This record gives sequence, structure tokens and C-alpha cells, in this order.
Amino acid sequence: MHTFRQRHFSLVELMIVIMIILLIAGILIGAVIKSKRRAQYARWMGYSRDMRMNGDAIAYYAMDGIDGAKLENLSLGETPDIHYQPDEFDGTINGATVNTNLGRWPGKTGISFDGVDDHVALGLNVPVDTLQALTVMAWVRPRGNNLAGIVSLDGTANWSLMHNGASGETIWNTVDGTGGSDSLSGGAASEDGWVMLIGRYDKAGTIETKSLFHDNNRVAGNSPHIGQNLGEENRFGFLGAESRATEVGGTISAGSYFEGEIDEVLILNSAATASQVRDFYRMGRP
Repeated sequence: MHTFRQRHFSLVELMIVIMIILLIAGILIGAVIKSKRRAQYARWMGYSRDMRMNGDAIAYYAMDGIDGAKLENLSLGETPDIHYQPDEFDGTINGATVNTNLGRWPGKTGISFDGVDDHVALGLNVPVDTLQALTVMAWVRPRGNNLAGIVSLDGTANWSLMHNGASGETIWNTVDGTGGSDSLSGGAASEDGWVMLIGRYDKAGTIETKSLFHDNNRVAGNSPHIGQNLGEENRFGFLGAESRATEVGGTISAGSYFEGEIDEVLILNSAATASQVRDFYRMGRP
């Protein structure tokens, strides 16, 4: 008569089995995360097409499909406005790195700025003393310790959205048609990841005329320029630097170059509502 003894796994064998299980779990979890991020990117692409059709859009830079040094303004403007020519607000990339792995999702193009002299010179130019309302939205991943322009039409003569690297705060500068200026700051953008920044102005605002948002959170607000349109002097815009330009590609404020990545910018001639801010963040967060 044969007797069978139950075989027990050794500690080494158990460890090997556990490691295999963990390895398989890691592979599956990674695949799920990648699939989720691809789905988020696809959802954003659909939303991005809607942004291009927004009749209040002055300019929209989604960063996708960049051709050489040209950054295309994708906004179609208000359909009946035959005078709006999107390509007049196109940008020229100077030194900054463009790559499909620099954006918020794998395959999403972003632009990386070195904080030394990289910038994008925009054809963006808004007539003086005409903006009754304004929204500037940018998805950024900031680094550096200087006071740097993110999106600027000259904060000393028009408006600019800036990043203070020393404090992490965002600064929303505005100047009205009478020369009245205001600087609103708040929040603390982390260097660990992407953040959506929004500067908003509405001269008819009943609670406040200016607001500043980090992601979906209002971080600061006040009420300057009551009843005034924005813009004291004619300026041209930049991404990644603070403008002082009176012509396309003109003067940049010394030491104001941005270090980090930017992968979407939207400029509206209206004040974004709370629900629009939520949608910008919900559809755009990585």
C-alpha cells in the first residue's frame, strides 16, 4: 500500500508565485491606466473641435498638428464675421521644443520652454479700449523661479497671465482704456503636474469684475476697472514671455521667459461662466 504525503510549497516557491501575480497585476493596471488616458484624450479631441467653433473665441491654440515653426490659431471665430481671419493670429515658435510626448496625454503635443529665450510670437492683436469682457485659459506645467509670462498682450498696457516661480502664484494683470491698472494674484501651481489657469474679466460683473482660477477653483477675485473696457495701448502677444511688443515678434520684457510646458490656450472675448470653467477643467484634466 502506497502512502502519499501532501507536498508543501517552499518559501522560495511562494515568493515566486507572489511575484508573478504582482507582475501580471502591474501589467493589467498599467494597461487599464493607458486605456483610460487614451479615452480621456479622445474625449478632449471632440471637445476641442467644439472650442474651435466657439463664436466668442479670439484665438485658440490646441498645439496639435504643429507644422514646423508655425503655431496655428484654430479658432474659426463667429461664423457671420467675414472680417475675421484666423491665420492673422497664428504664432511663430522660436527655440521652444515641440513634441507629441510633452502634452497632458500620450500622443498629445505640447511645447516646452527653457526659461532662457524660448517663446512663441503671436499675431494676436486686439483693438485698444474694446474688450468689455475677457477670458484667458491655459493648461501649463510650470517650472523655474522667475516672474514669467504665460500668455501676454503686455500687462503694463493691456493684459497678461503670468507665473511667479518664487511663490508658485499666478498673476492676472489688466489695464483699462483710461490707464487704470490692476494685478490680481493667488493660488500656488505645483511643479509636479499640469494645472489649468484662467484669468477672467467682466466690466459688468455684479459681484466682482476680475477672477483667477486654478483648475476648477476660484483662488482670487476683486473689482477694478468698473465700467471700463480693457486695453490702453496697442500691443502684440506672446506665449512663454511677457510682451512689450508694438509689432509682431517685437520687444519682450527682460527676464520674463517661462520655463515649463504649455499645451493649450484659449482666449475669449466673453467672461467664462462657472459652468464653462467646470467644463474646461472636466474635459481637459489629464
